[in-house]
Amino acid sequence: MEESAPNSRHESSRLKSDEQTTSNSKEIVTSCGWCDWRPRWLQRFNSQRWLLASLSGAAFMTLMIEDGFTNSAITSIERRFQLRSRDIGTLLSIYEFTVIISMIPVTYFGGRGNKPRWISIGCFLVGMASLLFALPHFTTERYAYFVEKVAGQTTCQLPQANSTSTSSPDSCQRGGQSSSSLSKYIILFGAAKVIAGIGATPPGSLGVVFLDESITTKQNGMYLSTCFTMATFGTAIGYLLAGFFLNIYTDIEMPPGVSVSPSDPGWVGAWWLGFIVAGLVIIILSIPIGLFPRELPKTAKIRTEKPVESHKNSGLHKGGHPGQSSSESSRLVQEIKGVLKILKHLAINPTYVFTVCSTVPDILLINSFAAFLPKLLENQFMVTSSMATIITGIAVIPGSVLGTFLGGWVMKRWKLKVPGLIKLAIVGSTIETIAFLGVFMHCPQAQIAGVTTAYSNGSSLLDLTSPCNQACSCSVDKFKPVCMEETGISFFSPCHAGCSQDLGNGTFAGCVCSPMASSGILGTVHHGKCSTPCNLLPAFIVIMNIVLVAIFMGKVPLMNIVFRCVAEHERPVALGMNSVVARTLGVIPGNILFGVIIDSTCVQWQETCGERGACWLYNNKSLSWKLAMLALVCNLLTVLFYSLALRFYEPAPHNDLDTDKPDVPEIEPSLDHETSI
Repeated sequence: MEESAPNSRHESSRLKSDEQTTSNSKEIVTSCGWCDWRPRWLQRFNSQRWLLASLSGAAFMTLMIEDGFTNSAITSIERRFQLRSRDIGTLLSIYEFTVIISMIPVTYFGGRGNKPRWISIGCFLVGMASLLFALPHFTTERYAYFVEKVAGQTTCQLPQANSTSTSSPDSCQRGGQSSSSLSKYIILFGAAKVIAGIGATPPGSLGVVFLDESITTKQNGMYLSTCFTMATFGTAIGYLLAGFFLNIYTDIEMPPGVSVSPSDPGWVGAWWLGFIVAGLVIIILSIPIGLFPRELPKTAKIRTEKPVESHKNSGLHKGGHPGQSSSESSRLVQEIKGVLKILKHLAINPTYVFTVCSTVPDILLINSFAAFLPKLLENQFMVTSSMATIITGIAVIPGSVLGTFLGGWVMKRWKLKVPGLIKLAIVGSTIETIAFLGVFMHCPQAQIAGVTTAYSNGSSLLDLTSPCNQACSCSVDKFKPVCMEETGISFFSPCHAGCSQDLGNGTFAGCVCSPMASSGILGTVHHGKCSTPCNLLPAFIVIMNIVLVAIFMGKVPLMNIVFRCVAEHERPVALGMNSVVARTLGVIPGNILFGVIIDSTCVQWQETCGERGACWLYNNKSLSWKLAMLALVCNLLTVLFYSLALRFYEPAPHNDLDTDKPDVPEIEPSLDHETSI
């Protein structure tokens, strides 16, 4: 008896020690830090609010780079590196294709691993890709467009024995980089987009999943709305900052003796500045994100209290989480089987399938339109690239913020379940369909001789070469428009107007292509295109804000539909598959399709040394009509698929909800009395 008492005390002491060790181990798992470095002062940041702030910051910076700065730089990159819109569309699709390739492995293995570490590494890669994307500016020679010794003749000069035109073989080979060597930089841009696609996948997928796991159902709407709003602000601020940078000359200092403004068709702003600044910031931001634990201290409790709304065909009742096997030798095989099992459950879940289908035409339209919106504003409403970018940024903020918070508020106010969320998405898509017809708006086409209207004293055909300037050997590699105010007609350049005298201050005289030249009166032209009265831009901005409200009002419910109609362990893969399908069938072909549509409306291409470069002028009416028809078709398909998702939604039977989680307490009765729409 005396011996058993000490043994009993020893056993009790050992059990207490084991319990303390287990407790300390659990504390390490749910505490902020790195390895063994987990100071007490750092734990004050180990909360839902700081997690929201960190993930919102990552979304803010990622969208600032990939949407704001990239989309704003399209026109400048086309001019600087002599690319076409379809080339830019291909470049944007490279990014989306990379995201697709990395989505499934990242969401599956990252979803089962330490999500904050994956997100941190992703942010670091996005920052490095941003720096790489700006590299071509530093590896090319100075922009020589405005250097007259390189640019060639401005006025009409009859050819002489010892003269050479701008596009002669000698001038094409002397100094500088040819258009073909510049266009090859698309390979470097593509490499940067590949790295960015890999890096953007963890924040965009695992970040949303990690946040959803760490918050209650009641917090879900507002927390996700806040995160989406910050991401939208990133895009908007990116546009605004890019607008400021594009007012700065690409080489910072103008060439000696040259004075031009951003309104000149050949102007290229400092498109690369934003990528440098944002790249460094997101690299720094990746450090604190990596300090978050695998899960927050309250996550386990929140997980047990969340209601289950998955579809009856989800993997909720199929025998536990896939991929859990006692055989270590076949772990990889079991992991693959786990992914295939989840994909099978998703494929027979009609609500999930039709919801994913609805995102394809929607994202095809929205993503592509957003990418080329600054370019469309510049051409359709005759504003500078800098002003078009600033207008886009200003227009994005009110519509997107209002739409995102409106969607979150409606969800919280009426406590929407899956059917109500689908109905809210249908309402948003219907409003979007009607408002998107505003794309028909455009300003009148500028009348440019030989491009959009025929020369008055020449052939009726649209050709820059006319009898009045045929002997001038004018080049089309530089677009230097001039206006003849007496007629309201613009010319491609003073040379194409047949002007023989440069009077300085942008005025040219002796223009034989004037309609009055047949009467012996030579015309005078001034630098710049003739102004065309147009007051449609404010109305277009209002309509675009209505579109944005409708789009972002449906963003929050869309994510919640995907989360709620599948089993909990399927959510990372479900979100990943949603992104993969939407990007494969929507974003990738959408970017290329938009580029092809825009190029198909080009009426005058840049020609340098026999090679086609960027487009100088587009047919406004044709471009508006084609984009409006595309918008109508895409939005109608979106509404159709959402309607089918609602029609086939069947919730899982309540008596089977606990089969997958035997140790989880029953859902509180109060949750069963939520208002369902």
